[in-house]
Amino acid sequence: MDLDLTRLKMLLELQQRGTVTRVAEVLSYSHSAVSQQLKTLERDTGFRLLERAGRNVRLTTQGQVLADYAGRIFALADEAEAALANSTDDVRGTLRVAGFQTVLAAATPSALDTLSARHPDLRVELTQRDIEEGVKGLASRGFDVVIGEDYPGVPQVPTEGFDVEVLWQDTMHLLFPRKGPYSELPRGLDALREAPLAVDPEAHVMGRWVRDLCRSAGFEPSVRYSTPDPFLQAHLVRGGHALALAPQLIIRDGVDGVDVIDLPGSPRRTLWTAVRAGAETHPAVMAFRQALAEQGPTG
Repeated sequence: MDLDLTRLKMLLELQQRGTVTRVAEVLSYSHSAVSQQLKTLERDTGFRLLERAGRNVRLTTQGQVLADYAGRIFALADEAEAALANSTDDVRGTLRVAGFQTVLAAATPSALDTLSARHPDLRVELTQRDIEEGVKGLASRGFDVVIGEDYPGVPQVPTEGFDVEVLWQDTMHLLFPRKGPYSELPRGLDALREAPLAVDPEAHVMGRWVRDLCRSAGFEPSVRYSTPDPFLQAHLVRGGHALALAPQLIIRDGVDGVDVIDLPGSPRRTLWTAVRAGAETHPAVMAFRQALAEQGPTG
C-alpha cells in the first residue's frame, strides 16, 4: 500500500474540519481537487473512507482509523524535525505563529527584537487568528505555535495532541472615563449596571468571561459596543461613551485619559502557547517561547 502524505493530510483535515469545503479553504485547493485526492486515497487503500451525510461527507470507521494514524505519522515527523534541529547549535528556519490581537500588539514586537539579537537566522511569521482557528491551523500544520488565553471559568486550552506551556498570568482591570455622565459613577463593577459596555463579542473567550462576570454579580450588562479590538474599546472609554475591561498587558504601555480600577478578587487571564506534541523540543520553538515569556506584564 502506497500512502501519499498530501492525501493523508487532507483526510486528517477532514476529520478535524468536518467538510471538504473547509479542507479546500485551509489547504488552498479547489473543492473538486480535494474530493479527487480523497477518492484516490480510497483506491490506494482499498477501503471506503468516506460516506455521504446529507450534502456533506463524513469518515467511515476505516476513514477514522486511517485519519488517527495520519495524526500519529505527522506527530512523528515533528519529533524527527525537532531531533534534527537539536543536532546543531544553530537556531534557524521559519517559525509560523498565530495569536490574538492584544498579545501580538503588546508583546510580540519586543519578543521579535530579542530573537533577532539572539538568533538572527530565525525567521518568525506572525498571523492574527482567533484562538479556535489558530488551534485548528496548528493541528493541520499550517502554524507551528499558537498563542492563546484562558479566563476564570472559561477554559480554552487545547489538550490532546498538543504541548501547552503557560506564559504568564495577566490581571484584568476596569476602565472608567474621566469625562461625560459615566465618569460620575462609583468606581467599581456595579457601575456596569448603569453604564454601557464596550466588550468583545460573546463568541470570543473574553466576551463570554465579561458577561459571566456581570451575571454572577446579579445583572445583565448593557453591551452597546461589541468589538474584539481592545484599543477601540479603550478609545470609547476615553471619549466618555462606555466602560470596558482591559488586561494589564494593554494598560502597562499607557492607556491615556481613563481611570484604571482594580476588580474584586483581582481576576487574571492566563496566556499560553501551544505546539503539536513532539515539537516542544525544537530549538526554534523553545527560543520563541522563552523570548515571549520574558515580555510578560507586571501587576
